[in-house]
Amino acid sequence: MPRVYSIAPSTPFLPTLVAALRDGSLWPDGRVPDDPLALADATIYLPTRRAARVLEAAFLADAGSPSVVLPDIRAIGDVAEDLLALDETRAADLGQPVLPPLTRRVAMAGLVRSWATRLHAETLDLLPGETVSVPTSPADAARLATDLLDLMDQVETQEADWAALAQLVPEELAAYWQVTTTFLEVAVTAWPDFLAEQGMMEPAQRRRLLVEAEADRLAASRPKGPVIAAGSTGSIPATARLIATIAGLPTGAVVLPGLDFDLDDAAWTAIDDPADPAFSHPQYGLKQLLRRIGIERSDVRALGPVPTGASAARTTLISSAFRPAATTEAWAAPEANAEAAIAGLALIEAETSREEATAIALALRETLETPGATAALVTPDRAIARRVAAEMKRWEIAVDDSAGRPLGTTTAGLFARLAAATATGGDAHTLIALLKHHQCRIGLDHDVYREGVDALERHVLRGHRVRPGSDGLRAAIAHRRSEWADKAKNLAPLDAAETLVDALSAALAPLEDLTRAAEQVAISAFAAAHLAVVEALAHDPARPDALARTADGRALLTALDGLAQTGGVYFDVLPADWPSLFEALAGDAAVRGPVPTDDRLFVWGPLEARLQSVDRLVVAGLNEGSWPAAVEIGPWMSRPMMTAFGLEPPERRIGLAAHDVAQALGARDVVLTRARRVSGTPTVASRWLQRLRTVAGPTASEAIAARGRTYLDWASALDAPSGPPVPAPRPAPAPPVVDRPDRLSVTEIATLIRDPYAIYARHLLRLKPLDPIAPPLEASERGTLIHDVLARFVAEWTGPFDATAVAALVEMGREAFTKLDEAEVAALWLPRFARIAEAFVAREATLATRIRSRLVEIRGRLERPTPAGPVTVAGRADRVDLLSDGTVALYDYKTGSSPSAQEVAAHLEPQLTLEALMLREGGLESVPADQTVSDIAYIELKGAREPLTVRSILDNKAGKDAATLVAEVDQKLRALLSAYAMDGSVYLSRARIQREKSFGGDYDHLARAREWALSVEGGE
Repeated sequence: MPRVYSIAPSTPFLPTLVAALRDGSLWPDGRVPDDPLALADATIYLPTRRAARVLEAAFLADAGSPSVVLPDIRAIGDVAEDLLALDETRAADLGQPVLPPLTRRVAMAGLVRSWATRLHAETLDLLPGETVSVPTSPADAARLATDLLDLMDQVETQEADWAALAQLVPEELAAYWQVTTTFLEVAVTAWPDFLAEQGMMEPAQRRRLLVEAEADRLAASRPKGPVIAAGSTGSIPATARLIATIAGLPTGAVVLPGLDFDLDDAAWTAIDDPADPAFSHPQYGLKQLLRRIGIERSDVRALGPVPTGASAARTTLISSAFRPAATTEAWAAPEANAEAAIAGLALIEAETSREEATAIALALRETLETPGATAALVTPDRAIARRVAAEMKRWEIAVDDSAGRPLGTTTAGLFARLAAATATGGDAHTLIALLKHHQCRIGLDHDVYREGVDALERHVLRGHRVRPGSDGLRAAIAHRRSEWADKAKNLAPLDAAETLVDALSAALAPLEDLTRAAEQVAISAFAAAHLAVVEALAHDPARPDALARTADGRALLTALDGLAQTGGVYFDVLPADWPSLFEALAGDAAVRGPVPTDDRLFVWGPLEARLQSVDRLVVAGLNEGSWPAAVEIGPWMSRPMMTAFGLEPPERRIGLAAHDVAQALGARDVVLTRARRVSGTPTVASRWLQRLRTVAGPTASEAIAARGRTYLDWASALDAPSGPPVPAPRPAPAPPVVDRPDRLSVTEIATLIRDPYAIYARHLLRLKPLDPIAPPLEASERGTLIHDVLARFVAEWTGPFDATAVAALVEMGREAFTKLDEAEVAALWLPRFARIAEAFVAREATLATRIRSRLVEIRGRLERPTPAGPVTVAGRADRVDLLSDGTVALYDYKTGSSPSAQEVAAHLEPQLTLEALMLREGGLESVPADQTVSDIAYIELKGAREPLTVRSILDNKAGKDAATLVAEVDQKLRALLSAYAMDGSVYLSRARIQREKSFGGDYDHLARAREWALSVEGGE
């Protein structure tokens, strides 16, 4: 009878395994030989390399010595292992090496891309009404290739036969699946030919052959020492055969993880009922393994302590919660010992992912208060793992996610992505993000580099649009030099920027040269150039190997070097495709972090957690779609196709995940967690959590939740203020009168009325908003451009206002828009301007006989006395028309909405009336004083259905004429300026703001307006 054992979920697996070897339980005759080196004759097979390392540590801990004789511990691989760690000399016939992962992915991506190209050209028209998902870019092809390689691995691992593909009847499949089946037939023929040409073999095939070779070796040699297979569920057929071989050896033994002895016979039978097999049951795989070994559940013996008391109750509760759906009538009443079963069990149901992470961090941190206690977070959700790691930094504790982080999300991965994007046409935002990345030094001294980056950002990139690439930067610096030379400005900042750009250009050259060529190039060439660029950008004279010192840096260099070695694989791409393709090919490579600062806290994925034990286990992310993961079929085979092909259904993966959760629930101290909303979207509790609540009953479920609320309360209190929130006071500075401005523009007078604090910040604090980096063309810039074009036209045009004038004005506009170097924007704006031009000329033709002279962009100023001395108000009038009747019309162009006549009459928007006041007093250049103003108006130039609209401010409800408005604004101006010339007067923030809930002012953030406005303005 094969010797098969099981260790209960409540019993630490690996320590129990060590104890059983020490006390003779796993030796063939039940006792340990007297030879002190006897343990070296034992061989133990474990499912993962991590488990093998932990078992070694367990032997050392049991021996209490740093040196001990160990058995031969090997990882046979399971589910997500890449390759077996077996001695390949025992499989001499496996002389072909495995195809490198990146080469494999690139080659398959090339095959998929070729198929997609033919599909677009030949097949899409054969699928009327069908939505066909085909790759539209090399990156899409790479991702689809990854899915196909996963399918091929699945076929190899589950030992299905590609020959079955020919037995699928195309006519019985949907049109899209007919297309994919056709391609699969080509792929499975072409791929072996490619492997043979490369002299390589598939990793899954090699793994299967190695396992088979090891099973054959054991069967033939029949080792004298114990041979033990422990901890595997035998989910891979080849592994299951190896385990069965070991079970059949005279010295062999198999130790299963968590075989359910409590499940009644009816439920046990239902697990693999041919009519309705429970693929998603945690015991499905173990039952299949027992059948392969040739024994019944009753033949399996318990190893280690038999669960009693609360542990036994918990084991029974878990068994009942996971019972097959066909036998859930047993749930009619809650478990009798539910109260004992839930001892040590807590449930955290947080409202958000952030709250969940904080509560988990507190649960882990609490464990450290007990000397020597250990804790681990187990979750398949890497986002939760990252959030918890970030929360642990509150206490200066670094924890490492053993499942690793995708290379693309690491610091080095982001650096490489920025480098690729910048060198292949990235915008200024991408460039500045690259330059400010802490790994970017370009071989320059730190101070020189920092000075260059600051100068480039402030004087070249901010407020200006720069063409992509080094050439664009050089042109922008040269343009700035010419501007500054005319103004006799200090050119030192531009010298610093130029030094930086020279070094940057040399570093980016390998990729920029390929980009300028704008031709398709092999992936290997792009990778080699990318590698050279990354190394050049990261070169730090003080630390030449800085990038290689970090785990993610080494992973990045390895990935790029691996892609550069794919030269024999034909796959060419355009420069613009490289950044996304690099991310698709190498972005998901796992990067393990640094050694954690506390060796008592761990973060594991479900695979890493297998067979491990800690004092407290936090099982996180228990939402449908996360744990268990959503069932995904994949793009290459439908569910009926998979069934016909002989592949296991996707639900089998849920069964493996269910076994992981069932094992975790067996721990003495377990904290379960979930978030009710993730990224703002409501979630559904995991089916396993719902089952657990049902079986435990409402009373026990509430007790579990109450324990979890303790951590939620702590999380809430962690960042809660000690008292009620006290908003910052509304700014009301009262600077000395002598420091206050004695010169303001007409637009600043409106600002002084509505938001005096902005005047204080600009003139007294001397703070000016930074221009945005590479600002997009906005309505304000269009307005400035149209102003300039109309001013030029009015000043230069001497002919009649007819079609010729319209054509001339449109041409002036075209010239101005062309200088923007934004073809798409110009194409959008020009038609609108053409409508404005036609309406503008038509108006000029109508008024031609009434206008004696047209003046544009007229400077103006006036001076008013105050108790602290005179204050000058300056401005510029867009247009002043001297009319034939001896009066004057004053206009302001607006390409957006203009202030209402009521706002102007109330002197909240005094720009035009102040200009009229200047005109009255002779303050406008070229305009005589004491002219009668017959009209003051805004000319709206929108280019819409009504391209041009004239809105006179004299059309106000108060019926005020120009003289009245001018007299009133003069009185208001004197009072306003005098008030701010008095000691103690304050520059209040948002004094008469136009829209209370709008916080778009340049200085609102400095005034902390959002904070105090809620109380001052009544909140929302």
